Amino acid sequence: MTKNVTNLLFTDADYTIPSKDRNLAYTLTNGETIYLSKPQYDFMCKEYWQDKKIKYLQCRCMVSSKRGGLKRCPANQKCNECSIFLNGLKKPSVLSLESLSDESEFEIEDNSVDILEDIIKKEQIEIIAKAVDSIPDAINKYILKRWMYENATDAQTANELGLSRKAVGDRRLRTLRVLKEQLEKLL
Repeated sequence: MTKNVTNLLFTDADYTIPSKDRNLAYTLTNGETIYLSKPQYDFMCKEYWQDKKIKYLQCRCMVSSKRGGLKRCPANQKCNECSIFLNGLKKPSVLSLESLSDESEFEIEDNSVDILEDIIKKEQIEIIAKAVDSIPDAINKYILKRWMYENATDAQTANELGLSRKAVGDRRLRTLRVLKEQLEKLL
């Protein structure tokens, strides 16, 4: 549980009777009502039951999902009625990524992001964008931006500008060569 429980300690006081600092009613699972302070009430309503639910779900068996993977045994399935559990084939255990990969063909990929690579890539994108913006010819800049940022074909750009497709392609290639030379000096 994440909260510091020291200020939530329950004393030997009679919690069935409300007091000045314990004025919030909480009904226990057996139907009895007790009165708690605000921190105690918040603890019981949120963290205590959340922790109990997590522990309950962690000890459910993993069964076949019929699609090649595993899924948690349904909550309405009771272990003492489960044929898999009664035959000793499965026992409830705490679910972990290691046990999931050990018990099935499921592989876990490391998709963590390298922050330094991300920063370098962003800086390179900014440099390229500045280089594209520094192209002096407005038509060449427009052709290159349409091609780079909007994935427009030479034919689409040619229709917009009233040029031939070949002329647009030639301009784009010439501009890319110049841009490449500039970027080689910068990067």
